[in-house]
Amino acid sequence: MFVLFFEGTMLMLVDLMHDLAISCLTLLLGSVLSGGRCELLVLPAGLSLVNALAGSNVTLAVSFSGASDPVVTWFKGVLHIATWTISSSADPSVAGAFSSVLRTEKNGSLTFVNVPLNYTGDYTIEIVKSGMPRVSTTFTLKIFGE
Repeated sequence: MFVLFFEGTMLMLVDLMHDLAISCLTLLLGSVLSGGRCELLVLPAGLSLVNALAGSNVTLAVSFSGASDPVVTWFKGVLHIATWTISSSADPSVAGAFSSVLRTEKNGSLTFVNVPLNYTGDYTIEIVKSGMPRVSTTFTLKIFGE
């Protein structure tokens, strides 16, 4: 009788695991086929307060997720300074006054080459993809004299 009870319990456990596996697979496939819920996200890849010496190269590094090939726009305060689409073959649009200093990176980051002292300020990256809300994050860049 003990053996039968043990075998019955094992069979119930196997049935339960089978049902659980089917449920998990159903949920996974349902999420994949319906597109799942995906949110656009952009975050600093390091510190959001960046200190640099005038004349050095400095990158405001970001990472993003949730969409492929979004449109990236950088602002200094409210001034639009650069826009491009990730993975696009088109050249980025960089404001004339910044074009000799700014370099756009494939991952959305912004690099300053030989950064002048007067580039101290708040820089905001905004990322958008059609059908999704805009997301942004802000950096404070402080440039110090040599």
